[in-house]
Amino acid sequence: MKEEQFNELADDFGALSKQMQYMMIETIGKKQYLHHINLIQKLLENSNEELRIRALKAFANTGAPIDEAILSKFFESTSWQVRMMAAKVAGVRRLSPFKDRLVSLLSDREYVVRSEAAKAILQFKGGVDLLRKVVSESNDGFAKDMALEWLGKEGVEY
Repeated sequence: MKEEQFNELADDFGALSKQMQYMMIETIGKKQYLHHINLIQKLLENSNEELRIRALKAFANTGAPIDEAILSKFFESTSWQVRMMAAKVAGVRRLSPFKDRLVSLLSDREYVVRSEAAKAILQFKGGVDLLRKVVSESNDGFAKDMALEWLGKEGVEY
């Protein structure tokens, strides 16, 4: 599909089927159509969880600026998929105000959330040292194990 046709579809986004909307969001992220970032930003506030998850993924893929106040609430979501994508966005964008939130997610009940949080921490300057600190100071076994796992993936000895 040519970009011009895509833009026409984006103008009628609300009238599209859910499957078509999902495809549009994915395309915006993968093709980095930054001129549609306002649409993706609006979807972060949508009541449809799948639209929010896909919008977060698009932000992670494009590297476009994201409203940190909106992103912040996703770290507390009841949905593990939303928490995972919030961690991914914070890491890809190296949003340092979220470092403590990422460390907290190392204790998440879901393995994939813990893993994405550790991966995100490593994207920050000093991320290796932060994971080492978790290993030495945390009382949470999940957090320690995840930090050790990702330090190992990075070839870093503890």
